[in-house]
Amino acid sequence: MYDREGTGVNKFTSINDGRGSFVGPNYIAVTPSDQILVSDAHLHCIYLTDISGNRVFKYGRRGSGPGDQLNYPQGVCIDHYGRTIIAEANNHRLHLVSPDGMLLCHLLTSKDGLYKPQAVTVDCDGHLIITQTWVGIVKVYEFV
Repeated sequence: MYDREGTGVNKFTSINDGRGSFVGPNYIAVTPSDQILVSDAHLHCIYLTDISGNRVFKYGRRGSGPGDQLNYPQGVCIDHYGRTIIAEANNHRLHLVSPDGMLLCHLLTSKDGLYKPQAVTVDCDGHLIITQTWVGIVKVYEFV
């Protein structure tokens, strides 16, 4: 990590909880309180850490079932309420997760026409924007 002048201030390659390293860190987002959200596609989970790499929570475990099961999580973002949105490619769904790491719901699934979501963001007007790289589509939804 670097400050605004480009000086290195911190780097971490593992979660500071004694449980191991990242394997496939993929996408990142920063919360309003400067915590770092990291998707790890190969570990099939999302980590929320502080600026030093100390784990706040881990969300997800490998699988394709209900709840917090993830299969190749990709893009992550934080909405205006501090909730995490996860684009989960291989299960074709978006997870909405509370600020303390609990699943609230699946926002969209393959039943809604979602296919391999890659990146996700919420803009300042409350639109949910999703890329589906494999099929060359960007989708925009009203999201409040």
